[in-house]
Amino acid sequence: MPVLFINANSTSDWILKIGIADKNWVRFSKRNKATITLDAYPEKIFLARVTKLSEDADQGTGAYQVELKIQTDGYKPAAGMFAKAKIFPPLSKEYKLIPVESVVEGNGMSAFVFVPHNNSVKKKPFTVAAIHKLLSRCCTNCCCQKF
Repeated sequence: MPVLFINANSTSDWILKIGIADKNWVRFSKRNKATITLDAYPEKIFLARVTKLSEDADQGTGAYQVELKIQTDGYKPAAGMFAKAKIFPPLSKEYKLIPVESVVEGNGMSAFVFVPHNNSVKKKPFTVAAIHKLLSRCCTNCCCQKF
């Protein structure tokens, strides 16, 4: 459980240190937005920003440390309070879903698909971002769906 601590004497210098797994560490960067809830103020959601991402894992836990600077909005937290954090990575890109059966040629991450064009079809190249094992069963109208 993350614990709040103070980094300076000012009420605006509250820092929350949390430990995260490596798979999450790669998704975040400095200045990412976050929200914090403190057990002492359960009704209040505090805004925060990532100010530091450790470059190495803690030897005891294997977690990577992240520091979040909290906007206290006049509230007076105390060192040692328990907190929960949600960090929001940058928005991800939207991708179109294409059923595997629609791919006519492929080599590595490059492939081709036929798409409607006027009263005919056109062979169009695309770059494969990911292959989902259920892709061919979970989508219809291939080029119109996004995830």
